[in-house]
Amino acid sequence: MIQLLDSGEIPCHKVGNRRQIFYQDLIEYKNIIDAKRRETLAKLANQAQELNMGY
Repeated sequence: MIQLLDSGEIPCHKVGNRRQIFYQDLIEYKNIIDAKRRETLAKLANQAQELNMGY
């Protein structure tokens, strides 16, 4: 999580020595990751169909 915050993939701001994350930013990141996961799964399913793997 710290790497995601430090790299800027999830926006945050510091208050003292703590990082604060807005809920909406976290949900937006989750939605992006979920969409990429579904896209990858669809590609794998299409490849399995093309290769007649029986799935």
